[in-house]
Amino acid sequence: MKKFQFVYLLIISGWLLLPTGCKRSEVVPPAVVADSCTMQVTYQLLRPMLMRYCNDCHTRVSPRVASYDALRVGALENGKFVHRVIERRDMPEGIALTEAEFDSLRCWAEAGFPAN
Repeated sequence: MKKFQFVYLLIISGWLLLPTGCKRSEVVPPAVVADSCTMQVTYQLLRPMLMRYCNDCHTRVSPRVASYDALRVGALENGKFVHRVIERRDMPEGIALTEAEFDSLRCWAEAGFPAN
């Protein structure tokens, strides 16, 4: 009976340790996750996330995200980025950002969108 209980506990603990189907937590590198804007978030840190979520559409339409200068002119200086990504939270289309991803983008905006 004790052997059965031990095997049962191993099986249950194995299920608890299995990863869930959602891999969103792996999307943002730890260096990008901002904690109440206490770290400096830059375009260079966010570029992998911007390329992953935004580049498919924003290689064909403005603002382009692959270049800081193009993004700065196309969305940062005119307030479109803040309006669509931070205030309305309707970009990127069809993708729900994690709170850590959203906070990183918000902190970047609050810092004035530094490049490096």
